[in-house]
Amino acid sequence: MGSPLLVIAEVDGEACGLVAGDIERDTGEPILISLWVNPRFRGRGVAKALITEVEEWAAAEHGELSLSVRDDNAAARGLYEDLGYEVVGPTPLADDEHPEVTMRKTFES
Repeated sequence: MGSPLLVIAEVDGEACGLVAGDIERDTGEPILISLWVNPRFRGRGVAKALITEVEEWAAAEHGELSLSVRDDNAAARGLYEDLGYEVVGPTPLADDEHPEVTMRKTFES
């Protein structure tokens, strides 16, 4: 698996969310990046469906998936925690003005 993944969710032909997965250059591990859901479609399971797509992509060849999220984004952190992600530490290279944490989910074989 070396190819990045981009998933766009649509409702009635209108883009309502997107997510991307990529391979971290230094570690070769999959990462979830760029999750966004149109505010009009939030609370309807779109984010969970998008994250599930990236998890399936990552699980095909790896036993885990990581992501970074702003430390003060309680809604996003709560969503990831509900889906089984755990904070594993601060995100390297995050700036002091916008600290981030790295979260990781391990998949059962």
